[in-house]
Amino acid sequence: MPQRIKFRYRLLGADTQWEDAGVRRTAFYKHLAPGDYTFEASAVNEHGVASSRAGILRFRIAPHLTQTAWFRTLCIAAGIAILFLAYRLRVRHLAARMEERFSIRTAERESLARSLHDTFLQSLQGLLLSMQALTPKLPPEGTARRDLDTLIERARRVLVEGRDEVKGLRSEFDSGAQFRDVLLRDMETILPGSGARIALAGAEAIDRLDPRLHHDVYAIAREALVNALCHTAGPVEIQARDEEQHFLLTVRDHGRGLDPSRKHTPGHYGLRGMLEHAAQIGAKLDIDNTEEGGTRIVLSIPAGLAYRHKGRR
Repeated sequence: MPQRIKFRYRLLGADTQWEDAGVRRTAFYKHLAPGDYTFEASAVNEHGVASSRAGILRFRIAPHLTQTAWFRTLCIAAGIAILFLAYRLRVRHLAARMEERFSIRTAERESLARSLHDTFLQSLQGLLLSMQALTPKLPPEGTARRDLDTLIERARRVLVEGRDEVKGLRSEFDSGAQFRDVLLRDMETILPGSGARIALAGAEAIDRLDPRLHHDVYAIAREALVNALCHTAGPVEIQARDEEQHFLLTVRDHGRGLDPSRKHTPGHYGLRGMLEHAAQIGAKLDIDNTEEGGTRIVLSIPAGLAYRHKGRR
């Protein structure tokens, strides 16, 4: 009596157990993944006795285009290429912004150089000539004559330094050794006798720094050294490091440490100027006190900006 025969089935790879179909002679499956399958069907008579051997049907579902392994590989490769392209575009955009910023700052510095030459340097030159005119009026062997000669020499060095700044000579160091020499020379001009207290290490790292950053790095180093030498009596350490991810410049003293309130003291622009110089070149400047005592100033420039024109990867 065929109308009383019941069926059960299972699809290996999709079903975990037999499915009772009753007298229904159709099996339904949805959303089968591509692959090889084995379909088994078994009949049960009206006495509940199942067939001794199940009927077997093997079949294969071919994958759609979007389900193939090579298509997934292509999508992954395309995704990586898009991310890489986005990264390159982002770097190019940042580089263009930095180039524009450097161009603006260069124009500003040229305008400032003209103003300095037409006002400050001319006035300083006139003052120097007036001091030199007083020299013959003093006794050659007198103390006042020697003191005036010393002041004239210091004023002449300040004038030369100003002219160097106007010409932009200190923004293009040829080597780390030149950076060291100019820095020590300026310290002797600003604070006579302070050169012996300065310990400079790693100056060769300056050789691999982007030349357009020299001016700002030097300005930060000089201001940090002046602050340290003025507020401490011991040695001051300055170190440059050429690391893979960053260019680091560290200035450290062993004094009492920096009062946090001085960072925002009205009328004091040294610390503010260092922060502004760092922000202009996309760098980070950390100013804090060490556990051993003293103040530490760390300038950190990302490698992409610090070595971009030096062939660094």
